[in-house]
Amino acid sequence: MNIKKLLLSQIEKVVFDLRYDFLYEDECGELLCQVIQRDSSGSIESTPISFHLRINEEKGTGQLIYYQAQGEMNRQSFDIENPDTILAILTFISGVLGSPQKMLARNPDSSGGAAFPPGYESHFLAFHPRFPERKVL
Repeated sequence: MNIKKLLLSQIEKVVFDLRYDFLYEDECGELLCQVIQRDSSGSIESTPISFHLRINEEKGTGQLIYYQAQGEMNRQSFDIENPDTILAILTFISGVLGSPQKMLARNPDSSGGAAFPPGYESHFLAFHPRFPERKVL
């Protein structure tokens, strides 16, 4: 079983259902992920949440570290043997994206985004149904 593919597909489904886009890049064994909102022309309007996803495929465990423009906002661990931990991740993400407070995630410098900690590049491979070609952001 590929835990990475399973989690990414479930997160992507939740994000798309809420009308956001999901970008990720596999960087040295860690997944760097962003949820973005696009405007009508397809340009990135905001990034309400970003996260690191660390997975131990052998043990079936991992951790997500969530970030918003203000910095780290939450951490969650999961165990693939415990479906409640996966559900908690999906619930948390949908809560952040679906909450009326989501506008607070905008960066005050008008870049509109959640940022990774210093030292991480914010370039991602974009996969979106409206834009089927790969884009490097």
